[in-house]
Amino acid sequence: AVVSTQSTGLRQVTFCKKTNANVLGIIETMSGFVCPNCSDCGLLFGKGGGKRLAEYCNIEFLGYVPIDPNLSRLLDRGELFKNFQSSASIQSYTEITKKLIKP
Repeated sequence: AVVSTQSTGLRQVTFCKKTNANVLGIIETMSGFVCPNCSDCGLLFGKGGGKRLAEYCNIEFLGYVPIDPNLSRLLDRGELFKNFQSSASIQSYTEITKKLIKP
């Protein structure tokens, strides 16, 4: 489940459990904002709701993903993000992927 708010996330988890859908984990989105000018990551909406939800639902917490306008522009143009490795968002996605692809 990708979580933007705890209440939305709880509804998503409840739906998945009722339909016997496999939930691989919870990802907290919008957990920060990466400045397009200096790449500093600051909090806009707070952080930790996704992790609390994962603990409450006994589901693995996969990570936080901040909003990154530069990454959004790159993807809108259809460019690969391999040249954008320094982005906090890309680093988050990479860590989440490692958790999902376990040997």
